[in-house]
Amino acid sequence: MRANRTTAALAILLALAGLAGPAEAASGGPVVKITCDRLEEQADELASRIHLTLAAGRGESELPRTLVVACDDAQLWVIWDGPPAEILRVAPGPSSAEAVVEAVETRLRRGPPPPPPDPEQPRPGPEARAVPAPDSASKRRPPQLARHFTHGGVSLGTHTEVLPPPFSPLVGARLDVGVGIAGALAFVLSESARFGSAPAGPTFGYDMNAGVAWGAPFDTRHELGARASLGVDWVSSRSTDGAASRSTGVAELGVTGALYSRGYALWLSVGSRYRMKPQTFGSPTDLELPHFSAFVALGGAVLVDVSRRSQE
Repeated sequence: MRANRTTAALAILLALAGLAGPAEAASGGPVVKITCDRLEEQADELASRIHLTLAAGRGESELPRTLVVACDDAQLWVIWDGPPAEILRVAPGPSSAEAVVEAVETRLRRGPPPPPPDPEQPRPGPEARAVPAPDSASKRRPPQLARHFTHGGVSLGTHTEVLPPPFSPLVGARLDVGVGIAGALAFVLSESARFGSAPAGPTFGYDMNAGVAWGAPFDTRHELGARASLGVDWVSSRSTDGAASRSTGVAELGVTGALYSRGYALWLSVGSRYRMKPQTFGSPTDLELPHFSAFVALGGAVLVDVSRRSQE
């Protein structure tokens, strides 16, 4: 508000000061005064061009009462004596006269500036402000994540089954494949090939199992886990009939601990095996594998993070 009053006062003072300079008036039109010394030689021609420009723009904007072209050593401006009073800055250019006419044409096209706000009129409070209605996009519920797969991996390690004398422990390799199914649960397939000895000669064992595991080693969120499985076990040992093989169904139950690092796991598992029927070997061994035995397994796993999340 203060800046507008200062501009108006300055315009009026400059307009009054310009009364002392040369003036050109058209019949019934604004008074055009050229007070700039740099435009003294072009004053008459410039005043005529300004009159023609004002006459051509009479319908676009209200014309001023007086129009004064003034300058100093650095700047050139036009005083538009209202209503309301304005000072039009003239852009510098190669032709000062052309720049003045262009400034007047620009003012005619844009019209007067909007009136300043009344300081005595109260501003609307927060409750009076319009709240934009939410668009349809904001009404949509946020996307939810659907989990299609979870965890899993492939594991390779050693498997040692502890058997009572005269059998030696059966030691060999073990392969496990786990695929996450829900939460920390994983479906597990495993097989092992184990070698040992008995009084009559070497002993070989092979088994295949399928079951479920919870937590370690296939779920990195858990350092401990448990596993239960069912399968078939074959054990071969020498007897009077040569090399004899006996098979039986087995059930295993064990616990596992794991350490993780960048998609890999080092795990240790201990548990017990239950043979559903004895595996008996005749002469010369006359031995029978017990229903229960213990095992220890140690290995490493490559964890495959197949977690995929998509927006519903």
